[in-house]
Amino acid sequence: MTHIPHVGPLASYPFHEWAKLAGAEVEVRLDGALYRYGRIEAATADGAIAWLAQDGLEERTLIDKDSGYEIRLAPRQLQALHAMTQAGCLKATKRPG
Repeated sequence: MTHIPHVGPLASYPFHEWAKLAGAEVEVRLDGALYRYGRIEAATADGAIAWLAQDGLEERTLIDKDSGYEIRLAPRQLQALHAMTQAGCLKATKRPG
């Protein structure tokens, strides 16, 4: 699992592919308002549901897109995910010579 740094209070952007975020530190909004910062413990394969890991007094929490939750990432995180995706694509398309 690759570590993706915490979002923090700086600019963040919506990220809709929740299935790719296991282990990522994210900002979660509910109907546009800050709900919680947390780590994605797991997500469904279709990316419709994710679980935020327990953190101190914050309990493990299920969030889903249909209820109005939005996951946001910092620009640095988006770049890291893009780089990991590109590397994965290159490995997947490389054929033995």
